[in-house]
Parts: sequence; structure tokens; C-alpha cells
Amino acid sequence: MRKEPKSDLDDMGEKAEIWEKLESNLLPSIKEQVTSLLTSLDLHDLQKRPVPDLESTLEILSNLDQTLQSTVSSIVSFGLRSTLPHEKYDHRMKNFKMFRCSLLRHRIKSLIECDIYSLFQYCGELLQSCAMSIPAPGDFATVQQASNSRKQIHFLVIETGSSIDNAIKWYRKSDWAIIQEDWIKEVAGCDRLLEELINMTNPSINPTLDMAALTIDPAEEPNLTVGNAHIRERRDASLKQVLEISRSIIPLVKLKRILVKKLLEMIPRRPIFALDTEINSDEILSLLIAFGTFPNPLSNITYHLRSFHRLHPTIDASDQDTMRTMVQELSGTMESSLSNLSTHFIPLLPGVEHALPESDFDAWSLDLKRSWDKAVGRSLDLISSLDVVIAQ
Repeated sequence: MRKEPKSDLDDMGEKAEIWEKLESNLLPSIKEQVTSLLTSLDLHDLQKRPVPDLESTLEILSNLDQTLQSTVSSIVSFGLRSTLPHEKYDHRMKNFKMFRCSLLRHRIKSLIECDIYSLFQYCGELLQSCAMSIPAPGDFATVQQASNSRKQIHFLVIETGSSIDNAIKWYRKSDWAIIQEDWIKEVAGCDRLLEELINMTNPSINPTLDMAALTIDPAEEPNLTVGNAHIRERRDASLKQVLEISRSIIPLVKLKRILVKKLLEMIPRRPIFALDTEINSDEILSLLIAFGTFPNPLSNITYHLRSFHRLHPTIDASDQDTMRTMVQELSGTMESSLSNLSTHFIPLLPGVEHALPESDFDAWSLDLKRSWDKAVGRSLDLISSLDVVIAQ
């Protein structure tokens, strides 16, 4: 049994009132006011020079500024930690758990500081350009700036509306649905990396991998004459080695995808909101970052290898060290994630359909970790065997 410290649950009523105000009034008002700028600024047709309604636009911006102030005040009150139980003891707080309040506050803060702040700037630029006389025929810079401002305002209006809709939809989801959504994104990220790696290493997909086609234009590389043909040969050899390293990364991406898909199958299937009282903010945040150590190293090494595929340079000791460091970063990530999951995920699953018993999960995890370590070792061996160019 959890030992739960005393908390003023009456504050849940206050939180509910603030959320109702945000959901039903303030956030929809921001979306409506931002969208109305397209009409007042005469931006529904981006191909024609706009004729803004200055009075209407200034009124909208003034009202928007007031709405934003009320929104900031509400979201600050909504996220006050002093009125909420500690993250380890808030499993009965339903939609008012600390992780929700914190992440919603971050979403709204980002929306205001990035999208809406930029929107104000571009509106000012557009009004200033429209106040000027029609640009001279050769004044391309002014025309281009005005065109860019119109496009950016159009984009930011759509982006703001979408961000508000997504924030409301996200907050309405159950805790487990939020975790599930995050893990599905991890699978999608793996799919993108696999597609990129396969495209890089498959000659039938990527014609630039045809070694015979990797010729060098003397006009671009005047120093690579027939007498220096060995430089081109070295570049071709380096590319072949990098291709092998790229192929060795594919099993790592596949193993991560296997892990995430397995966990998705184990997420409880019972009425999902009924399960929210069994998990606290501390556990939820741990599960949301369960694969946080994965994406950067895998994405970084893929990006680095892609640059070699495109540029076909020779490899020096510095390049080799960079690759080795990137792959070494992957060494402990699987163990770290499995440990996190064993601590925060598996204990929540007794009796859940599709869940592996803890002993079975431990055995399955051990096999996965062995495969991971073997794949990492294979990549490191290939990197160590690279034929590097000695700096002159």
C-alpha cells in the first residue's frame, strides 16, 4: 500500500474550474482571434497585395493581448505545485496529476513564446509594408519581405489553431493513452530511421551507390588528375566501409522497434480511464522517457553516416573517433531502458491481459540485451577496421 501524505483535495475543484475556463473559453478565444487576423489583414488570397483593415486588426491584437494575459495567469495557477500532492502520491488526482499540469503549462508557454510572439512580429512587418506606397518595379527586396510576412502569418495562424486543438485533445486523454501515443511515435521514428538506412545502403534504391557511377568531375576537383587516381580509389573504398557500418546500425534500430512494439502489446486493455488511479506522475514521466536515451545516439550516427554517403569523403582518424564515440553511446542505452521498464512498468501489470510475467520479461529482456550488445560490438569492430587517412 502507498503511504499517501495529506493533501487538500478541495483544490481539485479549483483546478477543474481553471481547466474549464482554459478549455471552453481562453484557448478557443485565442484560436478565434488569431484566425480572424486573416480577414482583417486581407490574407485569404496570398497572390494579391493585401489591403488590411487597420482599425479591425489593432482591435483584434489588443483583445488577443488581453486574452493571452488571462491565459498566462490561469496556466500559472493551474500548475502551482504547492496545491498538488507529490509526484509519487498523486495517482488519485485524475486529470490534475502533476505531470499533466506541468506538460500543459509547457505546451501553452511554448505556443505563446514561439508561435504567437512571431505572429505579432510578422503582423507588424506587414502593416508597416502596407503603409508604404506601392514598391517601385525594381524593389524586389520590399516585395519579397511583404510576401514572406504574408506567408508566415498564414502559416502561424494555422499552426496556432492546430497547437491549441492538440493541447486540448492531449489533456483529455487518459494517462495510459498518453503513454501509448508517445510509444507509437517511437515506433514511427524507428521506421523513418530504417527507411533512411535502407535507402542509403541498397543500390537498387539509391543509384549513387553504384561504384562505377562515382566519378569525379575534373572541373570541380582539378587536383584529382589521372596521377592522383588513388585518391578517388580511396574515397570509393571509404564509402564501401561506411556502407557496411550503416548496415550494421540497421539491427540496432530493429531491436529498439521490437522492444517498443512488445511493450505496446502489454499496455492494459481494461477500460483505460479506470486504470489511471493506479499510476502516479513519477511513474508516468519515467515511462514517457523510457526510450529517451535512444533517439539521439541512433539519429546522430545515422545523420553522420548520411553525410559520408552524400559527400563521399575519405575518412581520417577524427572521423573514426567520432563514429566510435557515437556507437559507444549506444552501449548502455538498452540496459538503462530495460531497467527503467522493469522498475516502473512491469510492476503495474499483474493480471493484465497480454502482459508477460515478470520472470518471463526478465528472460526476454536478457535475450534482447545480448542481441543489442552483439550488434553494438559488430558496429564498433567495423569502425575499428576502417582504413583511415593519415593527416599530412
